[in-house]
Amino acid sequence: TNANASWSDQMLYIPSSSSSNDEMGFASTNASNRTTTGFIFYGQWMMVKSDSGEISSSFYIRENSEGEGIYSLLWNASDDASAIPVSLRTAKPSDS
Repeated sequence: TNANASWSDQMLYIPSSSSSNDEMGFASTNASNRTTTGFIFYGQWMMVKSDSGEISSSFYIRENSEGEGIYSLLWNASDDASAIPVSLRTAKPSDS
């Protein structure tokens, strides 16, 4: 990752239904295998609203091959036995 990279033109994306990949990411341009719209919040919880109006929160993580403790953020990876379901929030974790 470039330490001087600008985030001002980056869009969060989830893989589209036509994509064979389940990894989420950031990109400066949209592509046919990425969805960059439909992100909504229900309170502090992030969700995705499809064009048909369906709301879902199908976020997962999976340990990345780049090293211990590094995870990839995934979308709709429920069929992956190594994927762990997570929720994305705008709130910081509690100190409990």
